[in-house]
Amino acid sequence: MKTRLRSLEDHSLDEIQNWRNEDESIAAFLRTLLQTTGSLTDEHRSGFYAAHVVAAAITEGLSHEADLQVIVNRMMSLLKLMHDINPAWGPLFVQHPGDISRHLLYHPATPNLISL
Repeated sequence: MKTRLRSLEDHSLDEIQNWRNEDESIAAFLRTLLQTTGSLTDEHRSGFYAAHVVAAAITEGLSHEADLQVIVNRMMSLLKLMHDINPAWGPLFVQHPGDISRHLLYHPATPNLISL
């Protein structure tokens, strides 16, 4: 985590991403999920980030007797599922979502006044 990497412009992962005990718990849960080949349920669609999935895959891939093909395939499936349900990647792609603001307009209803 603290090693400065050239690919990160001489920053360490620790400088870019904070990793807390809660994040480690999520990654540990995902490690068990990455070992299986069953279908993913709705509970696996939220509650974590791509960083959790990748960290779990790397950690599980380094474990004893890991089936790398299963882990990588499952990681890719999970990331694809997360991508597909993320509204930011939907049909209305917003390049800078921080620039969006809500504007409420109010037009009072005026009766249709027609002179006869």
